[in-house]
Amino acid sequence: MAGEKLTKKQQELVIEIKKIVSLLDIDYQHITRIEKSQRTIHLQIIKDQMIRGQIIMYYTLVDDILSGRICRYYFGEKGDFIKLWKTKRFQLFNHHVIEELSLMKKLSFVRAIIAVPKNITGEIERLNALRNGVVHAFFPENLRRFKPLWKGKNIFTFDGIKSMVEDMEKVFEFFK
Repeated sequence: MAGEKLTKKQQELVIEIKKIVSLLDIDYQHITRIEKSQRTIHLQIIKDQMIRGQIIMYYTLVDDILSGRICRYYFGEKGDFIKLWKTKRFQLFNHHVIEELSLMKKLSFVRAIIAVPKNITGEIERLNALRNGVVHAFFPENLRRFKPLWKGKNIFTFDGIKSMVEDMEKVFEFFK
C-alpha cells in the first residue's frame, strides 16, 4: 500500500538507483542544473536511453520465453528450471543449443512445437527488426532497413512506444 515504509533491501535499491541515475547523468527531474543551451539535447538523450532500454528488455524477455518453451519441450512441462540447471544435460543443452539460436530461430522452433498466431509472430518479428536498428546504429532513423518505427509510428515518441507496449502485452499474454 502506498505510504508504507520501505524494507532495508528496498531502501538500498533506491540508494543504488539514485547513484546510477547520477553516474549515467539521466536525472531529468533536475534538468535545471544543466546549462540552458544543453537541456533540450540532454532530455532527448535521456528519452532515447529509456526507450532503447525498454526495447532491449522486451527483446530479452521474449528470447527467454521462447527458450523456456523449447526447454520445456525437451525436458518436460513440469520441470523445475532451478533443479534442471544443476544437471549436466540441461546445462549442455542450454550452452550448446539455446545460446546458439537467434531470436528468430527460436521463434521458428517454437512455431514447430505449438501454433503461434500470425499476429504474435508478427509482433516478435517487428521487435527483432526494431531491436536490430536501435542496437546497431546510434542514429537508427538513418538506416535503410531497420527504421525505428513500430507500425508506422516513430518509436522515440509517446505514441510509438505506447503502441509497442500494448503489442508486447499481447505477446506476453499469449505465452503466459
